[in-house]
Parts: sequence; structure tokens; C-alpha cells
Amino acid sequence: DVVSARAVAPLKTLLSQAKHHGRAETVGLFPKGQAAQADIEDARRNWSFTCRQHQSITDPAAQILEVGAIRERHDAT
Repeated sequence: DVVSARAVAPLKTLLSQAKHHGRAETVGLFPKGQAAQADIEDARRNWSFTCRQHQSITDPAAQILEVGAIRERHDAT
């Protein structure tokens, strides 16, 4: 299964929605702009996930985040 969203919300919100609508093996594909790294770091405060970053072909400052193994962190601060 794949969940995708474009310019909808911060990554931490997208992960919550993907976890709710997907299964353990669900992959999320989320286009992100030049603040992608900060968005990833913010999401890692509450979520554990794998993340591969792919360069966007339409915007050199943007990336496509491929996330998986999404789990909520219970030790989040």
C-alpha cells in the first residue's frame, strides 16, 4: 500500500494519517520543499520511521520523502 499527499500538512501529521489509514508495510510518498530536513527532524520527535529522500525533478529545492516502518514513539518528549 502507498499513501501520498501533496502540500497538505507537516510530516508529523502526515505520518499520523498514514499510520491510521495504512498497514505496517505501507509506504508514504510525500513531496516536501526546501525545509524538508527540518520537517523530518520535527517528526522524529514523535515518530520512528525510515526515510529515503529523493530529489524532485520539478524543483531543485524540493524532495520526495519515501517513508516506511511508521511507529509512534512512546518515549517522545
